[in-house]
Amino acid sequence: MNMLELQKAWRTLNKSLNLSPIHNRKEYDRMVLLADHLSDAIGDAKRHALLNLFEIVCELIRSYEKDHLPIDNPNPRDILEFLMHQHQLRQSDLPEIGNQSVVSQILSGTRVLNLRQIKAIAKRFELSANIFIEKSSSDSQKSTYTQTLSQVRRTELWAADHKASHQKRTAVKPVKKCSTKISRVKKV
Repeated sequence: MNMLELQKAWRTLNKSLNLSPIHNRKEYDRMVLLADHLSDAIGDAKRHALLNLFEIVCELIRSYEKDHLPIDNPNPRDILEFLMHQHQLRQSDLPEIGNQSVVSQILSGTRVLNLRQIKAIAKRFELSANIFIEKSSSDSQKSTYTQTLSQVRRTELWAADHKASHQKRTAVKPVKKCSTKISRVKKV
């Protein structure tokens, strides 16, 4: 292996990609964008010239997320609220749960979804009922800000997963994805 040729090739590649470990949010966003572009270029191909580069970029993203963006389980209320927003539904548009008052209580946290309601909304949105089951956790030790930020991120990630699985079911052009979850979140 000729080190001078390797050094020259690396400079050329790094000049166009700036491929390096991620140290801050700006670099992270840039790598996520690069992963998205690579995913679009690769499509559903099992073999592609850019596949190894895609995997390297995904590993850089994964490493940064592991240390800087921990993800907990999504809160069922947040998921329901997100679904309502995405499908442009009002509280009164969810008879599966109950009347507008019941939906309001669930969204405010004064009431939790029961098993019948969980099954009904899971069926309506073609989702696993498990995501609507309240999980117990040790979140009481986290700050309110951290909890809120974490819940918003979990909801965004869940939504990206849902959108991806819906696209797959409806035979929309398949998209290659990093195994890291955050790379699937696209800003609207």
